[in-house]
Amino acid sequence: MKRSIILRMIAVLISVTVTLIGYIVRDTTAQVSSGAFATLPPQQEQYLTFKPIYFGYNQVAISPSSAKALDHYGRMLKADPTITVMIAGHTDSREPAKDELSKKRALSVKKYIQDKFDIPERQFVVEGFGSSAPVANNANKEGRSKNRRVEITAMAMAIPVPPEEKPEPTFVWNAWAEEGRVVKYKPVSYLKPKTEYSISLHLSNYTYNEKGVVSQPPSKQFHDFLKDQIENLNNSELKLTVVLIPDSDYFEVLQTPNRPMTINLDKIRKFKLKARSPGNALEILAKSPTTLPDFVFGSIDFKGITTRQREGIGYIGVAIWHDGVPVEDFSLPFLIASTERGDAGLTLSSQRKEMLSLNLRPPPAAALHFFGLNSAKCVGIFWTNEKPNEFSTWDLDRSPDEMQKFFLDVLIKKFNKLQPEETWRQYGIDFFNFIFPTRDIRDKMRKYVKRHINASPFGCRDLPSLFVRFTEIKDGMPFILPLGMMAIDFDEGRTEFLAFHFRIATPLKYGSYVDNSQCISHRILSMPVKDEELKKYYQQIDKTLQDGWKINAREELLEDLPSFKKWLNEEVNDNRSTAIIVMTHHGENTFADETGEVSSTDVRREFTQPSVAILNGCGTMEPTSTDFIKQFNKRGVMAVVATSTSVDKRMAADFLESLGKEIQWARQEGEKEITLSELFYRTQRRLYWEFDNHKANVLRYTLLGDGGLRLCVPTEGGAHE
Repeated sequence: MKRSIILRMIAVLISVTVTLIGYIVRDTTAQVSSGAFATLPPQQEQYLTFKPIYFGYNQVAISPSSAKALDHYGRMLKADPTITVMIAGHTDSREPAKDELSKKRALSVKKYIQDKFDIPERQFVVEGFGSSAPVANNANKEGRSKNRRVEITAMAMAIPVPPEEKPEPTFVWNAWAEEGRVVKYKPVSYLKPKTEYSISLHLSNYTYNEKGVVSQPPSKQFHDFLKDQIENLNNSELKLTVVLIPDSDYFEVLQTPNRPMTINLDKIRKFKLKARSPGNALEILAKSPTTLPDFVFGSIDFKGITTRQREGIGYIGVAIWHDGVPVEDFSLPFLIASTERGDAGLTLSSQRKEMLSLNLRPPPAAALHFFGLNSAKCVGIFWTNEKPNEFSTWDLDRSPDEMQKFFLDVLIKKFNKLQPEETWRQYGIDFFNFIFPTRDIRDKMRKYVKRHINASPFGCRDLPSLFVRFTEIKDGMPFILPLGMMAIDFDEGRTEFLAFHFRIATPLKYGSYVDNSQCISHRILSMPVKDEELKKYYQQIDKTLQDGWKINAREELLEDLPSFKKWLNEEVNDNRSTAIIVMTHHGENTFADETGEVSSTDVRREFTQPSVAILNGCGTMEPTSTDFIKQFNKRGVMAVVATSTSVDKRMAADFLESLGKEIQWARQEGEKEITLSELFYRTQRRLYWEFDNHKANVLRYTLLGDGGLRLCVPTEGGAHE
């Protein structure tokens, strides 16, 4: 390290009156907590050097994994205002504007901690050291990746004392029914026909082991979502909406199916885990009905649930929503009988196989939620931000088996055929009538969509967003619906595809959906350069890729599938957010051409979140061929552009050509970056209006995951590492 840099660091440390002596934390997760601090004798000042935060080439974005580490540091600063941290940014030897970039990295770390935990300015010292203090060899890629870092040193008159191991509270949904409208905490073991009941739902730390109570832990995704809310110290409570959907064969329809539910986050944070359950939880609740005990974190009561004459097992679907998005669903089974038939041994029922990411930014204009009520019926929920307190619910009047048969054997097969647009419109209407089987819900959907219809397809740049969650309800059932291909017929004879007028937001299973301050600049293209059949189509878009994406052919273009397979097979953690673009044949979870093939099981590379994949082949999101999406998503790819049906070679080439032209246009307009959602919208619009032979076929392409991710618009020089 240069002498001037050493002097700068010494000056900074003197300015905060700290003497640096060696206490190095190897495992920040284990040793840095929100916890206690032991006061040291006077003059015995200490420092802690934390594990560095690493960055991609020329990037300042905080990755989700780094954010978790920074959360620990933020809680430490919040707990002890006497601590000061020095945040030192560094670059490798090849990055541009090294001094400025290193300072920006340090400021990015500071801003994250300061904004999230409301830490005062006096607790920070920020410096940028450029490339003058390397910790590894800049001559190789691995060494340069270690040099692109921010180092954080905590300095104080105290050091953290590792806390005692404290188990976290568990979470359990407990639900039961009581006769009448007054909740007395006396559950019934069966429901009588033609009788009114109250349904209670608690999120608790314990399972209520009383007869008549059905219990189940939340899904892992909801549990993780709840933990994130708990760790956000700015929130004292979590506002949810609970929607009940009783099976209409056994229960009367609810006029108001939704009620607000509040989760007390402060109570969870302060909860002292006991070795055993409190005993009879319902007796404790009955003794103090106006004050919930510490083991109940949230509760809701629905009154006026009335059974019909029919006897048997009747289900009530429960959907939990937050900020306009469904975040959890399960079913409550109830025995309905004239006389008690003994303990039915009922438990909460969840038909879900795939749970999807819970968060979305920003909140959508409208949302649809579909899930299995039981083995014989699926249900739906519709919500809009125009009437945020209203939820429309309905039975799809189809079993999961019937749903599966329709999507696999009817809908996808029809759309796979090259048909005139009018024929496609009829298929789209069939799709609409299948999903919305009753006149009431069809009319509500029509009225909402009609208010947002434009004069022409893609006629408005600021299209409203429609969030769609379809919980997988059995093995082999698709968890991705091509809802944009749905067509709605209006009274005046006009028929419109949904995706012409809405941006459809479909979540992926794994997704951070966090704001990232840096756009994605690294690209990897797998193109059919050496395949004789596909080569002429690649040549059509070659110039567009060179001009639009400014690709570095030596580093970023993989000219055959064996090269792509080798790259995917590398079991490494790629330290740069990456945009992966593939164009080749696809079928049954395999990419193939004359040069070889790549299976979805070949994806072993770990990608820095957030990364993006454009899978431009036939049916890359067909129900039986989604494994590439799942494997990429599992390894850090937070958004995917895929095809819901087959696409011909010409259209695949035209799609990438349109994509490249939109990148060129963005650069000409002076745009430095563009969201994936905006780029996808512009590409579809160009593909629709400039290529007469495609038209409604552009809806074969779908954007999945976080459309808010931003791609860098390459400069004329295409500068990158």
